Amino acid sequence: MTTKTKTDCKTKGLCHYDALTRTKFFHGMLLTDEHLRAEQVYTRESLKRLNRHLWGAGIVCGLEVEHTSGLCIKVHPGLALDCDGNVIDACKCVTIDLGDVCKKKYPDGCTPADAEKIEKYLVIRFAEVPADPQPVLTPEDDCTPASDRPKCEASKYREGFCLEFRDKCPDCEPCEEEEKSGTDGLVPALFKLEDDPAGDDEIQEKLDYLAPSCMTSPPCPDCHCCEDAAVGLAKLTIDCDKNTVEVECECRHFVWSPRLLQWLICGLFGNIHKLSKNRTGLKDALPAASAFVRNPMKTSWDVGGLALRSRGAARIKNDLDGIRARLAVVEKQMKKKP
Repeated sequence: MTTKTKTDCKTKGLCHYDALTRTKFFHGMLLTDEHLRAEQVYTRESLKRLNRHLWGAGIVCGLEVEHTSGLCIKVHPGLALDCDGNVIDACKCVTIDLGDVCKKKYPDGCTPADAEKIEKYLVIRFAEVPADPQPVLTPEDDCTPASDRPKCEASKYREGFCLEFRDKCPDCEPCEEEEKSGTDGLVPALFKLEDDPAGDDEIQEKLDYLAPSCMTSPPCPDCHCCEDAAVGLAKLTIDCDKNTVEVECECRHFVWSPRLLQWLICGLFGNIHKLSKNRTGLKDALPAASAFVRNPMKTSWDVGGLALRSRGAARIKNDLDGIRARLAVVEKQMKKKP
């Protein structure tokens, strides 16, 4: 007797080829602009896909927004990634006069004394324009009327950026999807279980139950959700009556990268080498933060050895002496028993 296995799904193939297409060159091939364009598209889309899934969207470095004077602000150089994976590279400072925003709000130039402050979000977006026009030379010119022939065509694209003012922040919260997942999270779960009257074993079972599955992984960004590929830089509160502007960090998100990690290490451990040995209790001075960045493995090893030699070894010796003393007491009590 044989048993037929029933399933609710049908196999729709184990191989799928719907990601990207690249050109396959061969000797004797009639090379056209379409083939070269396809190769460019493959390279650009591959990089954009890597940026979207590996790094995400936000500020990589720089792009600070500084209030200089009056209604003037300055955007410093920096680099960002938008949600489409484009690299936005700003190589110079850009000064912006927010007086134009007030003129648009009050065209007659008279700002009421009780006028409400204007809130705008400053964003940066990727932009490109055709450049370097070249004459079009094709055999079709012999059969095409002169009036219909394109005389010139842009031969390049010049990439850059545009700064814009929006009424709302274009970026979504970095942890929005994770926070909506319904899980308590480790820290809230620990606080909930802190006052639990159950025993340690039951609490551990509850904690294990709340733990994410081994199949859980970060959600992938939707390939078609990037309708507004702009990166937020700052929230601006403009007071047209007093000619002042307040720059806030709202709507400013960062990309978690090795550069950001290095910056955090240098900030958290800055000037740590200046702490006195009397303050730290260590035999030698701690290394500078730059040492952790240059050679993290060796420096961490040295710090661990430094702590172990000065403090850890003494503690371990005391603990061992305490254990030996307890064992001696137990041994004496065992000998007294008949």
